[in-house]
Amino acid sequence: MKFQDFTSEGVLIELFGDRTEQIGNAIVGGLAWFGSEKVVWAEVHENSEIIDPSSIRRLQRLLQISTQTGRATLLSGCLIDQLAHQVQQASIKRRVAIQLWVNQVVDHPTPIVIIEQRAKLGAFAKVLADGIVTNKSEAIQMIRELIQMPKEKLQLGRQQRIVSSALS
Repeated sequence: MKFQDFTSEGVLIELFGDRTEQIGNAIVGGLAWFGSEKVVWAEVHENSEIIDPSSIRRLQRLLQISTQTGRATLLSGCLIDQLAHQVQQASIKRRVAIQLWVNQVVDHPTPIVIIEQRAKLGAFAKVLADGIVTNKSEAIQMIRELIQMPKEKLQLGRQQRIVSSALS
């Protein structure tokens, strides 16, 4: 799935660069407009099999931008599934990077929505996402609803999903 399929031309701005590390090329992301809603988006680059720690750092920076601007975060289901798969099979360095990103997601103050066209997402996605949608109009509606929620309620919801997932 590519976000270009969901947006009209000229509404995606990909962000590049990092002053402290190399650029992670496994993940692309940046700012976008879905209808009238402003979001931060991220997805797996179409040629990437492995998400390296510098790419996970890009995800962390995108979440920071989302926090600073108050925008919702829109992630591809493929990205989340690939992270879930890698956390089980990756090197310790990659696992630590993924865990640091997950910790950042739990405390993230703005909505996180996953968009996926396939029928089924793994448990990892269901725990992290405040909403899961399959198309652009659902995404816009979900973002409008979630952006109105207090950040404490969003954070508490994520924490509760993590605890209930761990207990089951």
